[in-house]
Amino acid sequence: MKNRSHLSILFLLGAVALFLAIALHRVIDQMKADGVAHAPCKSADFMMLVVCIVCIFILFYRLFRAKAIYVLLLIEGICFIAIIGYFLPTDECCHFAYVEHITTRHKLPTVRDYMSNTIFSMEEHIYPEPSTRDPAKRGLAGYIYQAMHPPLYYLLASAVCAVTPGNWVHKFYSLRVLGLLTLLATVFVIGKSHRELVSRQVISEDNFLFFSILCVFALTPGILLRMITISNLHLALLLCGLFYHQVMRLEGSSEEMTVSRVALLGVLTGCIIATHFFNVILVIVGAAFLLLRRACRLLPVYLGCAAIVVLPWLLFN
Repeated sequence: MKNRSHLSILFLLGAVALFLAIALHRVIDQMKADGVAHAPCKSADFMMLVVCIVCIFILFYRLFRAKAIYVLLLIEGICFIAIIGYFLPTDECCHFAYVEHITTRHKLPTVRDYMSNTIFSMEEHIYPEPSTRDPAKRGLAGYIYQAMHPPLYYLLASAVCAVTPGNWVHKFYSLRVLGLLTLLATVFVIGKSHRELVSRQVISEDNFLFFSILCVFALTPGILLRMITISNLHLALLLCGLFYHQVMRLEGSSEEMTVSRVALLGVLTGCIIATHFFNVILVIVGAAFLLLRRACRLLPVYLGCAAIVVLPWLLFN
């Protein structure tokens, strides 16, 4: 068994070395092109890169089983954080401006508030030098237009910024790390839900199939990009995973649903809405679930707990 593990490690190191060699070859080709035009990608190089990535995934699975997803996600997430600069066109600038406003002024912004000079200087990549831009002359781009979103994620992010030492660039990257951590936590919740379904014999156990599905979900560049760049989607995805996990536990329980369990589901629903208002549709999902379980008497508890969480933001508006 140990010999097989050692052999897997050797193959893994070989695949990584080959991947890095091909990637370096591509970088050298691009440097020769003087950065003016992209060097053509040879079909052989592309196929070898794909083969190396597949081998790395399979060998990681052989060494760590389904837990390999955390190693792969951590490596790829760190690469994304280190390589991708700020700010991305996914409104990252305005999301960060929302957080910066709460951290420095200790109050929620409105869509009529201007972005601070700190955000403009970071956007121009001259920070800590002040920007000479006048936000009043930038139209919509000068306002914190993402202030239309509920504040739960931004309050959490401002707390992270408050305890992060250093300047605003350091705080910015701490929020990108927060996004990676929430994605890892989301994968953990999905894994926990999978184990729950297997233990109840709802689905058959197939760890490699589950690992492959997790890879498709978590390691897709679009998912990683949205979870690494600053936005309220970080917290929304995690809370939605917890919501469905709680619904699954309530559905599989042979015991009668209690007030405390339904109240927890209501609080989760309220937190999701207080993170991203479009998720208000989950109120219908939760209510329909209670009705199908013939727990109509607990419906006011569910709706009341969800409303209490969201009410302060609604009153603010």
